[in-house]
Amino acid sequence: MIIRPFQKHDLCQAEGLAKNIWAELEPHIPVHERTPVYRLLVRYYTHFDSPFNFAAEENGQLCGFLLAFEPSEPSQDLLKELFQEFRDRDNAYLLRYKAYLDGNHHQEILMTSPGEVILGLFASSVRGAGRKLLKTFAEKALSLGKKGLILWTDETCDHSYYPAHGFQEIARMPANPSIDEMQLNTIFYKKAFDAVLKD
Repeated sequence: MIIRPFQKHDLCQAEGLAKNIWAELEPHIPVHERTPVYRLLVRYYTHFDSPFNFAAEENGQLCGFLLAFEPSEPSQDLLKELFQEFRDRDNAYLLRYKAYLDGNHHQEILMTSPGEVILGLFASSVRGAGRKLLKTFAEKALSLGKKGLILWTDETCDHSYYPAHGFQEIARMPANPSIDEMQLNTIFYKKAFDAVLKD
């Protein structure tokens, strides 16, 4: 397995990997919306100018990725491209999902301290890939004078992973807006990069 910078040609494989990993874990997302939602999710957090994006590759196939960046808004170019591609379909659900991401990301930016990097999206399908991605991220961030990371998740995800791996919960609040009728809580975590390297 190799860890390397995430590149533009990884985008499609990352979108497919996100869907394969999370679609069955999030049954609240209608089946016909899953491809657009996971494409949106990856593009929302992709900042190609960030030095903190990494891909895990095994036998020439993407098996994990980590997308992180300094506090900023999502790439409007990638989002416009996606909505242009889907212009002939009803995008009401996709727009509600984007509003959900926007609300949580806005809170995340407000909670980010100087020297912290936002861990936007992190996925792996091969055992050990996630740990290698996190360590590579931490090494790069420390080399650039960064201190730690912040991320958000919700109750649809395996959020117990984070406290079990030394992440500190810093806030928990009702998502605003939420997705449709779901009453989700958003959970925010932080972790110092030197602690990531000690794991």
